[in-house]
Amino acid sequence: MQQLPESVLDQPARPTEPTSALARAWGDPAIVLTCGMTAPTALTPTSQLYTINDVTWLPEEIAGATRFTTVGRDVVVAVTIPDRYAPAASALVDVADAIARGSTPTTSSSSQASPPS
Repeated sequence: MQQLPESVLDQPARPTEPTSALARAWGDPAIVLTCGMTAPTALTPTSQLYTINDVTWLPEEIAGATRFTTVGRDVVVAVTIPDRYAPAASALVDVADAIARGSTPTTSSSSQASPPS
């Protein structure tokens, strides 16, 4: 968490509500990153995955946002990006390096991944 950037998509860090050592937020509406999640249930062998800076992500559309969850890492991280920040995957560029440094790959899912569109 200490390696995460002070800004994401040029949006400054802000407090999370509720306060959590496992979450960070930026901007208004908030881009929210949460560590220690469970593996996404939406992940299937045919899921479209994105690999950004050596971190593989599963995108899921949710109400008013896209949630990206890491795949194949020892720590599962979710980043929820409101639709206002489209294209949503751009925010992952800002956090992926910190996630790559702070977690270890458990599988090679990059062969299944496709680039963001």
